[in-house]
Amino acid sequence: MTMMKKPLLRPFSLVLAFCLLLTACSTLKPPSLPSPTPSSMATPSATALVAPSPTRGVSPTPAASPTPVPPHEPRLLSRLPERGQEQLVDAPIVLQFDQEMDRASVEKAFAIEPAVEGTFSWPDKQTLQFQPGGSGFAREATYRVTVGTGARSAQGLALVEPIEFSFRTVGYLEVAGAFPAPDSADVETTSAIRVVFNRPVVPLTGIAEQANLPPAFTITPAVEGKGEWINTATYSFQPAKGLRPATTYQVRVPAGLADATGGVLAKEYAWSFTTQQPAVASVEPADGAKYVSPKGGVRVTFNTAMDRADVQKRFRITKGGQGPAISGQFTWVENTLVFTPTATLEYGATYRAEVQAGALAEDGQTSLANAVTWQFTVAPLPKIVSVFPRAGATNVEPGKSIEIRFNSPMDPTTFREFVSITPTAEIWPQFDEEDTLARFYTYLRPSTRYTITVSAG
Repeated sequence: MTMMKKPLLRPFSLVLAFCLLLTACSTLKPPSLPSPTPSSMATPSATALVAPSPTRGVSPTPAASPTPVPPHEPRLLSRLPERGQEQLVDAPIVLQFDQEMDRASVEKAFAIEPAVEGTFSWPDKQTLQFQPGGSGFAREATYRVTVGTGARSAQGLALVEPIEFSFRTVGYLEVAGAFPAPDSADVETTSAIRVVFNRPVVPLTGIAEQANLPPAFTITPAVEGKGEWINTATYSFQPAKGLRPATTYQVRVPAGLADATGGVLAKEYAWSFTTQQPAVASVEPADGAKYVSPKGGVRVTFNTAMDRADVQKRFRITKGGQGPAISGQFTWVENTLVFTPTATLEYGATYRAEVQAGALAEDGQTSLANAVTWQFTVAPLPKIVSVFPRAGATNVEPGKSIEIRFNSPMDPTTFREFVSITPTAEIWPQFDEEDTLARFYTYLRPSTRYTITVSAG
């Protein structure tokens, strides 16, 4: 009997091991239904082989129903005009609430001070508009709007607190600046005339549309030129040939000029200015100039257009301010007279130039009030006036610079070609501002006699 019981233990141990393996793997996937176990192999631990009953189908979870939000008191979401915004005189006041409102109660609770007649409208169930009647709101005025707590929502809930705000309407068009400045004198004849307003007058446009925009002012006496709006609030007029000298101009901006908001200039704005007398703006060579080229011309620039023939009759150059006038040719470059002497001017001589008083401006009505005179000196023929070290000097320090001073300016670009040093040494010349002092550096050997030569030419 003992021999027959031993073989029965092995199948049981294998079955148990297999069942333990399945139990360990059951956490990874649903358990499979095991095959029926013979009743002869049943043991207390064999309950691990019993498959669970198949899972029945799960019924779908019903969707949650939102809990109705209880009604709340109405609130103002937005308004026009906004805080700090100027209100157009014909624009409506707009109040938008966060829910449908009881129209009758809102209109009854609405008040504005000072009182303004108008009408109510509702673009939608939440938005009230108040449109002022007649000519609208007054310009440059402050209004206060109140909606009392009697205003209710469509569900009958009242405002928790009244709605209160103030706003200001757009003002009148005004001139913020004028140029040339009012009552200014000695204004340049090339000046533009300009006016700046406190608010936009014209819309933004391209250059092609400028001709369709109205001019901002008139000028007396009349001036030929071109006016344009350089931005929406600035108008500028540029004279074609400049303003007349010694003339008082009146500029008028007419009353009624309207801005982009409909605001108008309440009354005419006028100012005046006076242009400068005809005068000499600059001369060349300058008064007191020295080292002037003997072949150079004389230039006289005026501050305005002149009567060229009359100016030429009143212009003269003399040597030393005496003797006959120097002959030459006249040409003009805009407002500048250019005089070119027929003969070369004398080296080292001083000349006096003059434009006599009474020279007429181009308009023929104004003239040069005072004569203008100046003088200049032609450069002399160049020569050396001093050297350092002096000729024959001994015990010269090798590191000292060599200097040559001339009586007139030299050409720094060609100077080196005409200077030599014996024994040969490299030189690096430098000139002062007037080009009359040449200072150059070189390496000199001790106890050596050097000769420096400046060639003619």
